[in-house]
Amino acid sequence: MDSTTTLADIKVQIGTGSVDFLINGLYTITIGNRGVNAAANYKINTINKDNYKYGNKFTANLLAFYRIPIKLNTLSPNIGIGYKNVTANTMQDEKIQYTGSHVTTAILGIEYNLKKIGVGINGQIPIAQNFAESQPRLKFKSMMHITFAI
Repeated sequence: MDSTTTLADIKVQIGTGSVDFLINGLYTITIGNRGVNAAANYKINTINKDNYKYGNKFTANLLAFYRIPIKLNTLSPNIGIGYKNVTANTMQDEKIQYTGSHVTTAILGIEYNLKKIGVGINGQIPIAQNFAESQPRLKFKSMMHITFAI
């Protein structure tokens, strides 16, 4: 199999085929209706049965928000910054060309909370990015979430 075929196959795989570990952290501080939310996630990938290791991934976000009370509910616009870094993939301890990247994004969003359920959406625009040669560049991405408080 040539390297072009290998790269194409790697990009479409659904899972890593390895045992991976996640470390997550989330902290929110509020003063009155204002607040800051910090979140970080680190994924440690191990070597799979084909002796291939996907790069570890670090993701972090820092968001400032303002809660606007609407009866018993709240509407919270937010603004912040996000960062994602993925180390290069390796096979038999050799780095795989065209893998690994990092991107920093500006984030603008809004969340609506109804009692113990929250629904939010945000848009992210890259501020800085570095992807391997011939890789597509991030232009814009959005994300939607639903949260349930216990």
